[in-house]
Amino acid sequence: MDKIKKPYQEKQIISKMDFPVDVFTNKNNPMNVRLHWHDSIEILFVLKGKTNLLVNDKSFQINQNDFIIINENIIHGTEACPNFNAEIMVIQFLPKLIEQNLVNLFESKYIIPFLKYNPQGYVYDNLTADQEIYKIILRIYQEFSQRNNAYELYIKGSILQIITCLIRNSLLEIDNQKLEDKLKRLKPLLNYIDKNYQKDIDLKKASQMVNLSYYHFSRHFKKVIGQSFTEYLNFIRVLEAKKLLLTSDLNISEIAYQVGYSNVSSFNRAFKKINGITPGEFERANFVKD
Repeated sequence: MDKIKKPYQEKQIISKMDFPVDVFTNKNNPMNVRLHWHDSIEILFVLKGKTNLLVNDKSFQINQNDFIIINENIIHGTEACPNFNAEIMVIQFLPKLIEQNLVNLFESKYIIPFLKYNPQGYVYDNLTADQEIYKIILRIYQEFSQRNNAYELYIKGSILQIITCLIRNSLLEIDNQKLEDKLKRLKPLLNYIDKNYQKDIDLKKASQMVNLSYYHFSRHFKKVIGQSFTEYLNFIRVLEAKKLLLTSDLNISEIAYQVGYSNVSSFNRAFKKINGITPGEFERANFVKD
C-alpha cells in the first residue's frame, strides 16, 4: 500500500467529552473518504444515492436506506461510484457511552458482544421506513440537532434500542448462555468491587476470590469484560467520583481518597484517561451543586 493510501487515525471532534456523541451528514461530492480508523463506533445510514464502502479488506456497494455499524479501530473508507453521488448520516460515539452499562450483569451479556465479539468489524442491513431501527436513527438525528432538555438521555437510550433491534433481528449473534456462564464466575468479584471499590483490591486478591491463578485470572477477566482488571476498577472508581463531583461538597482531593486513590495525581490520570477531561474540568462544565 503506498503512502497516500495508508490508513490513518482520524482526529475526531466529539461535541462534549462527557457525552461523547457526534451526529452529522456527509455530502461530499464525490463521496471519497480515505481509509482511516478511529476510537469511536460509527453508524452510517445512506440517505440518498450510492457509494462503495471499504471495510478492512472488503469492498461493497451501499445504497439508499442501507445501514452499517462499524466497530472502533476498524479500517474503513469510501470510494465514489461513477456518475453517482451520496448523502450519508453519520452517528459516532465512543464506547464509554455504553460501557457504563457493564456495571449491571444483566446488561453486560448484551453490551459486551456488541463492543467486543463482532469478528468482522461491522454490521450491515437494508432498512425500510417501517422498521424500528429506521425510525430510531432519524430520531437520534432530530434530538441531536434540536438538543432539547435531556437529549443526551434520549440518544443514549436510542443507541441501546438499536443494539436490542440488532439482537432480535439476528444481525448481532451472541451466545448468551456461554457469556452468562463466564460472567457468573466473575459475579462475586464484580459485586465485591461494586460495594468495596474504595478499598485496596489488587490482582492477587481478585484472582483468589474467583479461584483462578494470577495469570489465568488476568486473561479471563480481560476476555470476558473487555477491560483489564485495573481498567475496570478505575472505571468503577471514576464513575463514583463523577457522582460525588456533581452531588457532594467534597473537594477533588477528598473525593480522590474517598473512591480509593492514594494520591490525587493517580486519580487525575485515571479520570482523564476515561473521560478525556480532568476532574476539575468536569466539575466546572457540570456544576449543579447548591
